[in-house]
Amino acid sequence: MLEVEHPAAKVLVELAELQDCEVGDGTTSVVIVAAEFLKRANKLVRNKIHPTSIISGYRVRFRQKLTSMDFDMHAQVEKLGKDSLVNCAKTNMSSKLIGNDSDFFANLVR
Repeated sequence: MLEVEHPAAKVLVELAELQDCEVGDGTTSVVIVAAEFLKRANKLVRNKIHPTSIISGYRVRFRQKLTSMDFDMHAQVEKLGKDSLVNCAKTNMSSKLIGNDSDFFANLVR
């Protein structure tokens, strides 16, 4: 419902709307992360780095992180143990959508 003029602000509003439609929660987190990306990109633009290069760099790093994430997740599960994993899942599922059923869904990770 906001009348936003600035292009970056429009992007943040769209991200929040998408997050709310897809998940129903986490809009603040999405906006904070996106704002941090924009803030860091702005510093790079001020240092005469072209926006296309910045976006390419973000994409490269994102792909690198995705490939290492699968290994990291398995290592973390073993390290934490199943009870800790259930507690983490329960905490993460305290959203508006499934908050009342978080115990049920958290136990599915066992």
